[in-house]
Amino acid sequence: MKIELLDAYHIRVRLSASIIVLAPVAITIFLCFQEIATVVSSSIIIAVLLAFTNYLPIVQRQIYKKKLPFKNYAAQFLMPDDEVINPTSKKRYYKKLAEIDQTFSEFQHPNASKSFYQCCESAIRYLREKTRTNSLVMEENINYGFYRTLYSNKRIGILLCIVFGFLAAAYSLFYFKSFAQIPVSNYIAFSVNIVLLAFWIFGVTQNGLESTAKQYAKALLSTIDSI
Repeated sequence: MKIELLDAYHIRVRLSASIIVLAPVAITIFLCFQEIATVVSSSIIIAVLLAFTNYLPIVQRQIYKKKLPFKNYAAQFLMPDDEVINPTSKKRYYKKLAEIDQTFSEFQHPNASKSFYQCCESAIRYLREKTRTNSLVMEENINYGFYRTLYSNKRIGILLCIVFGFLAAAYSLFYFKSFAQIPVSNYIAFSVNIVLLAFWIFGVTQNGLESTAKQYAKALLSTIDSI
């Protein structure tokens, strides 16, 4: 996909995911420590957090390569022994791909060999190149990229929620003499950190990552008929 500085991919996959990861920091500081939230200090804090949104994708890529190796679901779905795509559609895909280029001539005689899988991988690279402007493929690619960024930063997100949730609770208990004196904003900050913690634990999962990856693969394969 072609990525511009502030295109939909950059905003939704990188910036939006990074904002969710860093949300506990901003929420706790601005709600619990309102006395330091002047225009100048707020601007500095926001600028620092925005700077970190550029760093998180780098961390995400490093974690993803080490612990979550890329799996080419689209190539796997094209294999004759895979059952995700129905046989009728798969035969149609084979025929269409074999007609497109002689490079894909192996689709005329599908088998479960390593060379056929490599042919499938070549076909997927071809599809990615030819479907850059396809709206459905772009949407599924963005969804997959967004979820992958979240999943790769899951531990960081959980850690930040715990640290800043504890900070909000500790500050409220030690700074104020009674529960009645604790501002509502402090309760909100603590509650939001708990909600975000639950989101990271239950809402960002391996199954969710696989699901978005498979949806992207299916959208990519569905474009074969339109090429």
